Amino acid sequence: METGSEQQFNSSLERLEYAMKIKGIRRKDLARVWKVSMPNITMLMSKRVHINRTKALALEATYGINADWILNGQQAMIRDASLTGSRQELRGFIFARRFDNLCQNLQKTAHTLLHALIKFKNRFHRKKQKMKPPQS
Repeated sequence: METGSEQQFNSSLERLEYAMKIKGIRRKDLARVWKVSMPNITMLMSKRVHINRTKALALEATYGINADWILNGQQAMIRDASLTGSRQELRGFIFARRFDNLCQNLQKTAHTLLHALIKFKNRFHRKKQKMKPPQS
């Protein structure tokens, strides 16, 4: 299997496409890993979106494709599992992703709770209006 070092690539997108071919990664797999829609993947693959470090680290964490190789062609395509250089960075990425998911879930819950409270307040206010004695 080629490591990608023998090939000459002009961009991170070319390196990504090569790695996808070698590893058998489909576009829908990429969308799942990056938690984006298929149209976003299509935009990326048509060179309208750049691959950032977060996306490269997600590939490294999931498929073992070296983030530095994806971004700038340095080092081997496949990260040696014994290397610890970016292990801390990967942990940080995983923590940040989980934290983002937690925040999104809390935001949805807070939104639902707020709407329920507003609905309750409106019902209470209507009942209170009905219970007031007529003013003379």
